[in-house]
Amino acid sequence: MTHVWQHANGKPAARGYHNKEWSAKMKSIGLQPSSTGMVGGKETGQKMMDYIIPDGPFTQTYAKLATTGWKLNLQSAHRPGAKGGTNSKTKFTCSICGQNAWGKPDLAILCMNCFAEQHPEIAVDGAMMRSADKSDEATTRSYETIQGDNSNVVIERSNKADAGGSPLRI
Repeated sequence: MTHVWQHANGKPAARGYHNKEWSAKMKSIGLQPSSTGMVGGKETGQKMMDYIIPDGPFTQTYAKLATTGWKLNLQSAHRPGAKGGTNSKTKFTCSICGQNAWGKPDLAILCMNCFAEQHPEIAVDGAMMRSADKSDEATTRSYETIQGDNSNVVIERSNKADAGGSPLRI
């Protein structure tokens, strides 16, 4: 309150300094400025605290207010609406190698390192996979065929989970 009073009626000091005018106003309302927050601290300075002056104007005004039954509720006001939101990211960890990836909770994900080790008969071309990752966001589906010894594996990628399935299927 004294900061606002000084800004409107007094001459505020530069950049957060608490000057003698501010200090005098604090004392006039029953609050003792102190650089330590205790008796004996400096009355002016950059970082200031205060304590209540016994039997001062602040104490007397509060005593009158307390007799009316008024109490200060320090709880936060209730704000309507949902509390927080659902977490938009989930941590996925490969059960074999322990590599981590983050994505939406319904993401279907495959660890390509462990997949290649478990299925050496399928040659996975890394350049082909990288180009699929860089596909246009507006495209809802792209298909890649990976050649194996005697088999083809089709990987279906969807940029939108609601576009008919999980984002990555083999």
